[in-house]
Amino acid sequence: MGPVQPEASVVQTGLGIRYIGDSTVGHCYAYSGLYSANQVAVTVLDYTTGSGYVRGEFELHGFVDDDDPGNKSAASALINFNGEGVGIISTVSYRSPVYSKIKFIVPPFTRVTVSLDAENTEADRYASVTFTGRVYGAM
Repeated sequence: MGPVQPEASVVQTGLGIRYIGDSTVGHCYAYSGLYSANQVAVTVLDYTTGSGYVRGEFELHGFVDDDDPGNKSAASALINFNGEGVGIISTVSYRSPVYSKIKFIVPPFTRVTVSLDAENTEADRYASVTFTGRVYGAM
């Protein structure tokens, strides 16, 4: 395996979306990073898509204790497009695996927000939300 190419993307977490690939058909991703369980909803993704439409999937990884994976908490993620609720995904605390997925077509220039909520407050239980997709049209 050769050296990392200068155009290689660095994986980042945070509120935004990242585009990779060529200018007409590429891929995109948004990784929230880890959030601890809290009964107050928090925005974990907040971005506006580019000029192409995206066919992708949101995935919620529910709250799991980082040093005792048997301890879990239920989670929910509310997905909004341009301020309108378009989906809710959730996990339950007593089942494994603790993840849930939902597919979407996201139109061009759409503001996407995702808020994460927990059934209880547990500082050492963590969850995340990801979005991965394929972009069609100009980026």
